[in-house]
Amino acid sequence: MKHETHKKTLKAISYKPKAGTRGQAMLLTTVMMSGVILSVSAIAGLLMLYQVRQATDAVDSSMAFYAADAGVEQTLYCYFTGFDIQSDVDIAADGCNQELTLTNGASFETRFILDKPEVNMFTIRSIGSINDAERALETIFSIKTPQASPP
Repeated sequence: MKHETHKKTLKAISYKPKAGTRGQAMLLTTVMMSGVILSVSAIAGLLMLYQVRQATDAVDSSMAFYAADAGVEQTLYCYFTGFDIQSDVDIAADGCNQELTLTNGASFETRFILDKPEVNMFTIRSIGSINDAERALETIFSIKTPQASPP
């Protein structure tokens, strides 16, 4: 008799879905999993976009830095030779201010400042730029003239 009571209890607990509700749980699970996968894919795509932008910014930053360095070099050449590469004419030392666009699209702008002419001390400020990146260099020079050695 105990055995029969146990069987009746199992039958009472067993779940029978109502007609027309078969597959709802599977459909709901599939929709939820698709939403999670879509969210994860969107976040991964956004992170990749940020990485690509950062890599591009690093390239532009280094190109701007080297453009500023080229500006310093060209201004030094102008100062020491008295010759402007751009216009192919001799110029005075205070005319060594330069603005030039390089072949790679980067550009620089330099300012030559003669701080103390009596001791040959001068400053070159150069700003290199490309796209949205700008980098600046300031170089201070003091040129000592050789003194005559005692006899």
